[in-house]
Amino acid sequence: MRRNKVLLVIILDFCKNAVYLVNQLKTLSTQQGKDPAYLAAQYIYVIWLLLMVIKALVGFWANLK
Repeated sequence: MRRNKVLLVIILDFCKNAVYLVNQLKTLSTQQGKDPAYLAAQYIYVIWLLLMVIKALVGFWANLK
């Protein structure tokens, strides 16, 4: 039972971060030509979200073993 709850939390975390990542990538493509510091912060946020998605996938895979 506990394992199922852990997997559910990992799946929900993955979905949340994936949605944020897609939304951020959409808005980032429309913000070309803005302040370089702002764009750098947006790219850092995208990288962080991508790492969170990978972390959720690794956690899911580890809990299936």
